[in-house]
Amino acid sequence: MSVWLSSVRSHFDGLMPSLTHLNIPTGEATVVALLFETDRAPFVVKNPHFGSRADDPIAFEVPWREGTETRSADRSELLRILSPVAELPQFEVLWGRTDGYLFTPQNKSEDEEQESPHVRLSVDLDIYVVPIGERTVVIPDHKTTMLVQWPGTEAMLADAVSLSVPHSRLDSLISVLESELLVQGPGTFRMHCNLQIEPRPAPASPLIVNCLLEPVLASSVVIVEATMDQVTPFEDKPGPAFEAWGRWQLDRRDALRPARPSREA
Repeated sequence: MSVWLSSVRSHFDGLMPSLTHLNIPTGEATVVALLFETDRAPFVVKNPHFGSRADDPIAFEVPWREGTETRSADRSELLRILSPVAELPQFEVLWGRTDGYLFTPQNKSEDEEQESPHVRLSVDLDIYVVPIGERTVVIPDHKTTMLVQWPGTEAMLADAVSLSVPHSRLDSLISVLESELLVQGPGTFRMHCNLQIEPRPAPASPLIVNCLLEPVLASSVVIVEATMDQVTPFEDKPGPAFEAWGRWQLDRRDALRPARPSREA
């Protein structure tokens, strides 16, 4: 990997996309997954023909991928990369909780469709956001998703995500419209999703939640990650057909706030 990566790096002028690689066993084989981080775009590559051909005076260029075609980026595309990236807001998770309930259907008549037993997960995150620059940040609902998984299990995708402002912060500079979130200044908003999984024992390991948000005009997706630890005991339930299954929680609000001096001091 290091030899191959060195040869790839030689084609870039200065910065190249950072790389994370992971070996994933699949039966008797191993798949090598490569993740290239492109959040520091644009990247400049060297022209391999420069200096060897009289009709090719171009030393460097910025490649642009469109469909299956690779070509040089034009001015408007470079501006689209540089301007929005410089204004991406900063996100930080302050609080999060996931509640899991085992749903067992009650007795129904023969004419009614019987619902299968399953586990319902309710995921909530309070996220603090600070916009960079004076422009209002618009985050559409249809461009937000959440990935939920326990280590060693397949990630669960929740594409039906709702955005809201906690009632205690209604005077903030963040507002929620019918189909988007508007960020005009620093504040806190909440992301929520519901998931449904097959019945199984509740994992004792931490729960990892990745929030994917794509602000309007941004050239990259913002990923906000939160790791929740399991909380016990967990006994409350919303109804007779539900049984407490598991709860995972993250609370950084007190940890982030400096300790206040006592009045006596």
